[in-house]
Formats: sequence, C-alpha cells, structure tokens
Amino acid sequence: MKRDWYEVLGVPKDASSEEIKKAYRKLALKYHPDKNPGDKSAEDKFKEVSAAYDTLSDKNKKAEYDAYARAGQGFPGNPFEGFGMGSDFFGSDLFEQFFGHRRRARSRRGTQKPRGQTLTFGIEVSFLDAARGAEKEISYKKKILCSVCTGQGGSDRKTCQDCEGSGRITYSQGVMIVQAACPTCSGSGSVVVNACKNCNATGSVSKEEKVKIRIPSGIDTGKKLRLVGYGDEGPGGHGDLHIQVNVLSSDCFSRKGDNIITKEKITITEAALGCAKLIGTIRGNRIIEVPPGSQPGDFVSLKGAGINNEITNSGAPGDHIVKIKVEVPKNLTDEQERLIKKLSESGI
Repeated sequence: MKRDWYEVLGVPKDASSEEIKKAYRKLALKYHPDKNPGDKSAEDKFKEVSAAYDTLSDKNKKAEYDAYARAGQGFPGNPFEGFGMGSDFFGSDLFEQFFGHRRRARSRRGTQKPRGQTLTFGIEVSFLDAARGAEKEISYKKKILCSVCTGQGGSDRKTCQDCEGSGRITYSQGVMIVQAACPTCSGSGSVVVNACKNCNATGSVSKEEKVKIRIPSGIDTGKKLRLVGYGDEGPGGHGDLHIQVNVLSSDCFSRKGDNIITKEKITITEAALGCAKLIGTIRGNRIIEVPPGSQPGDFVSLKGAGINNEITNSGAPGDHIVKIKVEVPKNLTDEQERLIKKLSESGI
C-alpha cells in the first residue's frame, strides 16, 4: 500500500512549503545513510522521506497528488520513484541540496581525458547556393594543445584535491544527480605546480583554421552542418564544429518546400492570345508557354526545375512555378484606345 506523503513527513495536509521543508530537514538529518552506516531500515526511511519531499515541494506535483487523494484514487506513483538504490544516490541527493554537502566522484573506469570543446560558427549563404548546393571555405579560430607543454599546462603535476584524482565530481540539481568534469583540473585529475608561460597554464593556444565545407542543396535557415573533429583540441581528442546556416533572401526567387516560385509579367494581349516567355530558373534560363486566356494569378509549372533536396533526400526534385501577373496599360495612345474600345464593343 502506498504511503501518504504528508504522513511520512509528519505534517498536516494544509502545511506550508516552509513547514514541509523544515520537516524534511529534520528527518533527512536523522535517517541519512552517512549517519546510519549499514542500517537498511534507516536507508529505506531516508529514501521514503526524500520521495515525499520531492512530491510535496513541487507545486505541480503536489497539486496532482492532492487531486488524486481527493478523488479517492489513493496516492499516485511509486514510493521511491526517481530515487536511486545504489551508493551513487547517497553521494548526491536532496540532503546535499539543503546542507551544501558534495562528494567527490570516484571513477570506476579511471580518469578519462577530456575532448576539446564543440564550436559553433555561423555563415550566410545566398539563396541560389542553398537551392543548388555549393562549396565554401570558412575561417575560424580554434584551440590546439600548447606545443611547449604538450597540453599539460605546465610541469610537476600533483593530484587534484577537489576530485581526488578522478577528474569527475557529482552534485545535485533538485533530486537529479549530475556528474561533470572537475572544474579545478578540467577533468584531468591533476593540477600543475609550475605553470607554462606560453599558454598561461591553460594547456592550449588559439589558432586560425581554414576548412572547405559542402553546402547541400535544399538547406534552409536554422539548419546546422556538423564537421566531426574540427572543434577545439583537447587531451582526449578534438571536439566537433557546428555550422549554423542563414540563407539570404532573393529578389527573384522564393521557395515553398522544394518548389521555386517566380512571378512573370505579361500584357493583356499576351494573356489573351498566349505567348512564349524566357524566364530564369535556379539552373539557368528556360522557355515557358503561357496558354491563351491566362488570368491574373494563374500558374505555369516547369516540372523538376526546382530544388533537388539533399537534406531530405526526397528523390524527385521540386518544380519551378511561375505566377502570371497581367499588366494593364496606364497610358494608351489614341490608336490603342480606339482599338480597345472596338474590342469592347464586340463583347470582349
């Protein structure tokens, strides 16, 4: 049978958040495994009060919990849901959140050398290059290992006291246990005694890098290209390079999916009688046939003349769609006006 969390913490159902916190503090201190080594009942009790506090300290979880209880559906959730059962749990938990306790992580697999940072670089791409695909060369700055100290940051290293040489620390964020590289030694497990002057003990220096990249056809604003191993260099290898793409707009073309859309102006007589028009596409000039009787807003489509999308790998390319715009003349000559009136009299 699932326990009532209010009963577990020993507080009334209308207890304030401060009362709930105070009750948890008291019970957490009493039952914490560090104070009760080898006591399984204290361990279980500590997990139970931690689970109770996890629910009742969260406004949304508490509201849901109270709603279940009022509806007579019992108490939802696994009593120890979200709480680990191994020793890692007790190294970093709600107790640590309250009392500032943080344990050093002892790596079971030994110290792992950190890789370099992943970099993000933004580029602008013309509409046509994005539609057709292109090759670009970019220049950016990255960090490489210092050649003087070979990335060590100096000489005469000693074990890092904060992580005890593991290179990792654990800490809590709410009830979540997070493990990260030790900030003191940057995950190396040791610190230098004599700092390298060439890199100011950082172990790395800045370098200008150039690389050619392939812009795939069909790419759009907001998409990222990933170049594996082109980021910063670290003791454990290189990070990656993420390229954020921004596609510039075009005065001639617009895009809808893989289709390219343009507008073409024609005269009244061309609309009435039909005509051939030379238009520009993303792959050069093409001739379209405007059928007789075309109306403003009608479309003429060139199948397969749109984008061959390498991002989606959709197979068939899109179309080039030409939107017809019929121009009405503003300034007529006397002869043009006479002819139009004659057409009007004939019922056209």
